[in-house]
Amino acid sequence: LLDRLWRKSVIVAVLLSLGVVAIAGAESVVSRAQARGWSDQESLCRSMLKGAPNSAPLHVELSRLLIRTDRVPEGIEHLRTASRLAPNDVGIRHDLAVLLLQRRDYSQAEQELTEVLRIAPDFMPAYAQLSHAMFEQGRVQDAHELLSRAAEMQPKNAVAQFNYGVVLERLNRLPQAIERYERAIELDPQFIDPYSNLSQLLARQGNVAAAAERLRKALEIAPKSARTRTNLGVVLMQMNKRDEAITEFREALKINPGLVSAHYSLGMALAMKRDLAQAAEH
Repeated sequence: LLDRLWRKSVIVAVLLSLGVVAIAGAESVVSRAQARGWSDQESLCRSMLKGAPNSAPLHVELSRLLIRTDRVPEGIEHLRTASRLAPNDVGIRHDLAVLLLQRRDYSQAEQELTEVLRIAPDFMPAYAQLSHAMFEQGRVQDAHELLSRAAEMQPKNAVAQFNYGVVLERLNRLPQAIERYERAIELDPQFIDPYSNLSQLLARQGNVAAAAERLRKALEIAPKSARTRTNLGVVLMQMNKRDEAITEFREALKINPGLVSAHYSLGMALAMKRDLAQAAEH
């Protein structure tokens, strides 16, 4: 009960401390008032931890505050402490594993994610993340077995089918990968990720018309996806539809002016049209 009360007081204080956050692209511009609020909240958490050092929720809240202020290693240590205090809390272990993956500590991330799946075998996000840790350690076959098991456990889960497709593609088992991507789309037509992967495999097989159709469908779902527009432009280039391709590359750059692949592709397309002056700008 005390832990719940402390956690509630921490959350309330965090909410009260929030100032105005202006979003510029993907980054938050934090006001001085908010920074002071976080600092005060950190002091409060540290003070409360002196009286309740075994409170996992307090360690979690302090970890979040530290990570927000770019003190990730110390934040990870508080998450480790929280995990030791609440060893069966899947959320804490999962948050810790995600941070470890971001820091490329794949071995430690694998340990945490293995524990997550031991505690909660149906926790689907952990399968993809654990397979990523295995990939990065060169254990593709282990990742295949893991994701195959997840796909069998959740035959109607689009994400599980998509993830299995990814590992099959990595193993160059392309017909099986295509089958899984198609299945993922069938299960959840609004799930955009399989469309791009599927289109790339279809294009590699020479079926560029089908690849373009999948990408157009993806754009109906997410018209502001710059990468999808770039991928469609590449496929259109393969179909000798340069003007349409150039339109897609330009649209992609309107959405994301810094997308390198769109700049490169647009430059190549313009060069092929002998528009060397514009091509040089990309």
